[in-house]
Amino acid sequence: MKTLTDILGLKEGSFYVKDGRLFLPRFVDGPAKPKYVQALSLASIVENYDKLFPEDYAYEKLGLLASYGKPPEQVDVRRGLRETLFEVLPYFVKILSGLERRKPTISEIIDYVEKSYPIPEVYYDRARLINGDDLRRRLIFVEKGISQKKIADTKRAHDVNLWFSQALVEKILSREAEHLRKIAGDMDNLAKESLRTNAFLLYMDSLNGFEIGDFGFERRDNMVYKRIGEYALKDFNGEVYLFPECRVGVPFGQTNSCVLDKYKHPFLPYRGTPSYICIGNAEITGDSSAKYTINAIDAGINALLYGYFNKEHFKGYHWLGSSYDGRYYFEEYRVSKSHPKIVSGEVMITNDSLIGSPIQKINSPHIPWYRRVLQAIHFAKAC
Repeated sequence: MKTLTDILGLKEGSFYVKDGRLFLPRFVDGPAKPKYVQALSLASIVENYDKLFPEDYAYEKLGLLASYGKPPEQVDVRRGLRETLFEVLPYFVKILSGLERRKPTISEIIDYVEKSYPIPEVYYDRARLINGDDLRRRLIFVEKGISQKKIADTKRAHDVNLWFSQALVEKILSREAEHLRKIAGDMDNLAKESLRTNAFLLYMDSLNGFEIGDFGFERRDNMVYKRIGEYALKDFNGEVYLFPECRVGVPFGQTNSCVLDKYKHPFLPYRGTPSYICIGNAEITGDSSAKYTINAIDAGINALLYGYFNKEHFKGYHWLGSSYDGRYYFEEYRVSKSHPKIVSGEVMITNDSLIGSPIQKINSPHIPWYRRVLQAIHFAKAC
């Protein structure tokens, strides 16, 4: 471990510590009369040591925690997975057969998902082991090493280095204790579930991602998404453009929806992955992280399908046909109005009845629901 005096380049007698702060000499009238000025808080060095010296911190952490013995097995599921499976998925995927409109039970959701992802028996074995007691015993052991002792006023390098080494140990132990408290609490919550529910959650958590119907989840960034099929848009001159399918998603609990595929659209700034969707100044609301996720995905889908309708108030990124700077074209999407998919009704022109509509018309409660969704999106505002 680096000593604090080595880190700061301090020499014996060239500093002093008072109230946890380091004071260094500043020579104002020549070398014989130094004036000491406050330099920094020593606690800040400890607090940011993992950022300043990440490799050293990782090495010290590994060695210290190893001295506390092998940690007990931690049974946990990533943030938002339970809500994604039991709240968001049933919103986008029809779980119940027939005309039933009630909310499906957890058991019915698991039945449906198991058709695509049957639970291996090993996850039932893991589910039987869920218990936070072993973690709490380790937590008590770790907490005994935390005293949060403040550094005494001193001018000695030995005192500063001794305090620093102890403070760094306590920082590592404090973070470990915080982690253990969270995992133990999560395991207690899991223990309240049925054996099958826990086995299901543990198995789904082990996957890098899953896709059920048009709904999916990616482990990377906790990305929840809905796949939308082909659709067509009409430009302000009546030309038709056929857009390919894409995935509209959002990291769980966030509100900035994006397209996950390489894609072009008037409300996307560039053709990259992911590309965030312009939804104006839409206010995504909700009383839970699941609701925020649902509403953000809905807003993104509505923007792609129904947002291109008013030329005078258009504030997206690109016109259909070409962009403001003339470099962003949609010619490969342009199709004839008699295209078989359009004529047969296989693909809908989603903005057909909206083109040219003034903003106030969109707010009318007497028009179809797919137009009323625009009321909350406010496409007249800039992205």
